[in-house]
Amino acid sequence: MSKKFISIIAIVLLLTLVFTGCGKAAATTTGSKLGFGAVTSIAKSTNATADKDGNVQTYSFLAAVILDANGKIVNVWIDSIQSNVAVDKTGAVKTALTTLMQTKRELGDKYGLKAASKLGKEWYQQADELEKFLIGKNKAEVDAIKLTEGKATDLAATVSITVTEYLDAVKKAMANAQ
Repeated sequence: MSKKFISIIAIVLLLTLVFTGCGKAAATTTGSKLGFGAVTSIAKSTNATADKDGNVQTYSFLAAVILDANGKIVNVWIDSIQSNVAVDKTGAVKTALTTLMQTKRELGDKYGLKAASKLGKEWYQQADELEKFLIGKNKAEVDAIKLTEGKATDLAATVSITVTEYLDAVKKAMANAQ
């Protein structure tokens, strides 16, 4: 198991303890379930040339959910890791295999979306809005979220990030909940 995966599990377990310690009774009642989901994709890759290294960029979209006995989201956490791995012209990996990539939540304000966002919000602020929006929804309601070019139509005033893969990770977490 990678250190990053173990860290993510530890964070989710810590969040579970926080949720149950903060008086969210629904999360501790009989029949509540905890689930994890992840979706990984190659965002882009460039071939190495004689003059410069190539690169493979992947995204891993992560979600954890607590569902009540009726399958509604009581609490949800999303995050993602953007990994960049350099390769040389022979195909050898140049990025140290021990490199731990930070998640977007770990990067916080350093991620730098705020300056590029027409909403003037950093990634984690938009992710927080998406999480609030998902609270109380069941799988059918999550499936019914309207998207326009990958963005949640009902959240256009508060969320400009593409949410498709985050929703896919949430759906996997819901399906994996036990």
